Amino acid sequence: MKESNSKKKKEFKELNSEEVKTLAEKELDEYFMFLAIEESKKANKVDSAFSVGAILILKNEKTILTRGFSREIKEINMGNTHAEECCFIKFKSMKEFEILKEKELAIFSTMEPCGKRLSGNKSCSEIILQYNVKRVVIGLREPDNFIKQTEGYDLLCANNIIVDYLDGFEDLCMESNSHLKKKI
Repeated sequence: MKESNSKKKKEFKELNSEEVKTLAEKELDEYFMFLAIEESKKANKVDSAFSVGAILILKNEKTILTRGFSREIKEINMGNTHAEECCFIKFKSMKEFEILKEKELAIFSTMEPCGKRLSGNKSCSEIILQYNVKRVVIGLREPDNFIKQTEGYDLLCANNIIVDYLDGFEDLCMESNSHLKKKI
C-alpha cells in the first residue's frame, strides 16, 4: 500500500468540488489526507515540534471549511499553534460560523491530535471536543519525542469520536518531519 500511495502522491492534484463528490469513501479519505500532507509542508521546521497539516471539512457535504499547518497563526501568548488548532481558529472567524457550527464536522490530520501540550495551552483533542466533530482521520500516531505518553487518540475515543487511522500513510505524513528523524 505504501508504494501505491507514493505513486498516487506523484499523480496527486487538487480537485474541484464536483470532482470531489465523485470519489468513493476510501478515495475521499486519501484525497483529504494528501491535502493535509501538502499543508504540513508549509510549516516552519523547528527542533522542538512536529510539522503537521490538517483539513477541516463538513462531514456529510464533504466540503473543505479550513486548512491549517503547524505554527501558521502567530497569536500573542499562544506559543506554537498546532495544525488542528489553526483550522478551528479560522473556522471560528468565518462569517458563516454560527450556522456551520451545528453541522457535523470531520478533521484530517497528518498526525494524531495532541492530548497534552507542554505549553499548558488547550490540547488539539480538547479543542476538537468543543465542536461538533464526529470523525478524526489520522495518518500517523504521535511519536513520543516530546510527550512520552500520548493521550489524543484515547481522549477522542473516550468521548465517542470516531478516530480512523489511514493505514499506509506513515512515511508520507513524516516527510515534513525529516529534521526530527534522528529523534523518531
